[in-house]
Amino acid sequence: MKSKQILALLLALSMILGMCACASTGTEAASAEPTAQLSTQENSENGNTVSVDLSSGTPWLASSVQGAVTENTVAELKDDFYLYVNKDSILSYEFLPGYSNAGVLPQRDVENDRDILALFTDAQPTSHDAGLAIRLYELFLDWDSRNDLGVQPLKTITDAVDALSSIEEMNRYYTTVPFERQASLPFYFGTTIDYNDSNSYTMAVCPGTLMLDDSAEYSEMSELGQIMKREWSAFTLYLLQRLGYSQQEAETKLANSYALETLLAPSILTSEEWNDPNIIDRINNVISIEDFSALQGNVPILEVMDLCGIERKESLILMEPAWLEAFKGIYDDEHLQLLKDYVIVQTVLSFGEVLDRDCFITYTEAANAVSGTDGLLTDEQYAAIYAMNMLAMPVSRLYCETYFTPEDKQNVTALVQKILDAYSEMLMEEDFISDATKKKAVEKLESITINSLYPDDWSPYSYEELNLASPSEGGTLYESVVDISRFEYAKSAEDFTRPVDKTKWDGLAPTTVNAFYDCTANSVNLLAAFCRGDIYSSDMPLEEQYAKLGTVIAHEISHSFDGTGSQFDKDGNYANWWTAKDRAVFEKKIQAIADYADTVTCWDGTHINGSIITGETCADMGAMACMLHIAKSVEGFDYDLFFRSYASLWSYVRSYNEFLGRLKNEHPPEYFRVNGTLQQFEEFYHCYGITESDGMYLAPEKRVAIW
Repeated sequence: MKSKQILALLLALSMILGMCACASTGTEAASAEPTAQLSTQENSENGNTVSVDLSSGTPWLASSVQGAVTENTVAELKDDFYLYVNKDSILSYEFLPGYSNAGVLPQRDVENDRDILALFTDAQPTSHDAGLAIRLYELFLDWDSRNDLGVQPLKTITDAVDALSSIEEMNRYYTTVPFERQASLPFYFGTTIDYNDSNSYTMAVCPGTLMLDDSAEYSEMSELGQIMKREWSAFTLYLLQRLGYSQQEAETKLANSYALETLLAPSILTSEEWNDPNIIDRINNVISIEDFSALQGNVPILEVMDLCGIERKESLILMEPAWLEAFKGIYDDEHLQLLKDYVIVQTVLSFGEVLDRDCFITYTEAANAVSGTDGLLTDEQYAAIYAMNMLAMPVSRLYCETYFTPEDKQNVTALVQKILDAYSEMLMEEDFISDATKKKAVEKLESITINSLYPDDWSPYSYEELNLASPSEGGTLYESVVDISRFEYAKSAEDFTRPVDKTKWDGLAPTTVNAFYDCTANSVNLLAAFCRGDIYSSDMPLEEQYAKLGTVIAHEISHSFDGTGSQFDKDGNYANWWTAKDRAVFEKKIQAIADYADTVTCWDGTHINGSIITGETCADMGAMACMLHIAKSVEGFDYDLFFRSYASLWSYVRSYNEFLGRLKNEHPPEYFRVNGTLQQFEEFYHCYGITESDGMYLAPEKRVAIW
């Protein structure tokens, strides 16, 4: 439903600069010749099939895509270290129903989902907030009431939009109907930290969503774009006809919506542009409220904010000015039908999880087809995940109180501090930056806030003022989501009037298997769900701890010195703290990483995009440099165990479709991040005796590690 869409937007805006734990690298060398393997994929646009030769990657096989590795695939340590360490694991992986990947990190996701489900089936809630989460779980599973309601909640909204006969009426609709009961907006806004003053919140305005996610798809559609268009179009047509439209009417609405998206796409930033290290320069367009009021023209952005109770401050951020100019040009009576059909289609796409069972299954199957997932989770699994997503902090508190101890928090915090100290030593030894820049860098390190596992104080995340009616009290999933939305909007509006509380765990919840660095808070955040299982245990050998959780921690610290993070100072403000000469050298090194990654081919015609992965690559390489710096001080350090453990951490297989999506992401494929990272460091060469004749060799003058 739209509430989840809006909450995701608010999260995205607050996390634009938050870097998650997955990073990557590129390489240059020749690998052993793998046995040819063909994977046949269906062309989503016309139904024809095309053969993809997954054995044609250079310099290594794309071994983290399903089907690339067979029993006959050659795996030599000195030619492809990632494959050598992980081949047996890769061949043993089977995708569980409802999952589109397998591996060490995916297994942590699977185990975490089971742990979360156990909270709803086994735990006895003793608090109001835990009771809310369990109630939402029960409402999700109340198929009788959901089936009785059918599509009526959605039909009420679409009927209201269909009845609009002018832009004036559309504006009246969006500025009078309660926000949580409206159709999806054709634009969005959300609270974010002011890049120039990290102690204050500001409002960011940005475009509405696109069916194909990436605006680049509307000029040259990729294979993944074709799949998305096919599946989401089919679901939309299904649900529109459930709402009473004829097939022809449904097809017209879908075509109109797509036509409007196509009109706007050239003015909307692409995924590649969003992953540019200098993205803040492009989106940090601060405009006074008075100027924006004139600039928005007939589009009621400020008026919808007023309806939501968002206080008007002196200024806001218009992230994509070109989009607003283009949108104003079509926000008129001439394009009214396209606008109406666009918001109807977007609303239909956002309701997939909260209507009756037939709709839920159809939606889930479409989502699975996009990601290349086979099978479905159980209803109970879906219900637990949904409740966790909608009530993240109440579920997180119950989760942490069930599975963690204060000692766990102390141990992880101590490891973070140890790595911070080592990173400071490492930076002071760098020869490409001046003493003045080194001093600022160390000050930034010393100012980093460590958020380990879970908040020390749960009171800021209380939902005491929210109540949900149970099934026996006549409650429904739909009405509960409306209530949660209203509560979240009110909290957001209230927080907006206050200074930023940098001790607050904004962003991802502790139940999420992830870690991230937040530039505007200058904080390293290790979420509880990540620090378990095969990723971290106090019983692991030291080398394994360093290779797994240690490199992840150092990776997140490194994000404070990647292309984007390095543009923020110790207080989280967007401010330059480099000398001009040092910055020029640094940016040249960042470009070298991009050029290096561009040489990697996953298979014929498919490359890693170096321009979008520099931040993650820089962080991976910085992490390895830091942990190897620490290793030098450990007597008898087992480098073989360390390197193997690092490779096994990223043991991963993705469905073909999911892998295609990965190539548009700032986090490159796992095989790339392991081999390319290790290529940069002499310790790796010495450990295994790698020479110029080996596929893992990279000449010293071609190595691109920054730190």
